[in-house]
Amino acid sequence: MKRILSGLILLLVLTATAGAHSLSISGAVSLHGSELTLRVMDFYGAAVEGARVTAAAGLPGGKQSKQVRLTEVSPGTYRGKIITPGSGAYEIIVEVTVLEELFRGPVKAQFGQDLPETMMPLAPIDLQSAFTWGPIFFGMAVIAVLTATAVALLRGRRTSDEEDA
Repeated sequence: MKRILSGLILLLVLTATAGAHSLSISGAVSLHGSELTLRVMDFYGAAVEGARVTAAAGLPGGKQSKQVRLTEVSPGTYRGKIITPGSGAYEIIVEVTVLEELFRGPVKAQFGQDLPETMMPLAPIDLQSAFTWGPIFFGMAVIAVLTATAVALLRGRRTSDEEDA
């Protein structure tokens, strides 16, 4: 019974955390010419090191330029050169992968103008939208509860039958 109970608790914990994002990050982006700099911070403002950061520029709702990988130049600071559209307003899309979690954020820019450091929210992107483990773990937990209940009821009947004899 203890094994069933511990397995049930494990399944419930996995169900609760399946597909959940455990991180909350933000970014401070700046652009000087074609050089893009992004500072990635966690919820407390600490630098997020070792992330994989890419960026692309394009017209809002239009085709984007080739994605460029930014390199970490100091703890939590990533830098790279992006290709900007020829004229007018455009959008820079930044993607940050930290601990296998993907975050994305846009920032608006104007061709020919530098962008001073601007805070940008980085929203979590659920890569498992087509398939999630949550319903499977929940179903397994239900089966475990039903099995444990049946075993407990059978043992309870057996004990009461032995007492009557």
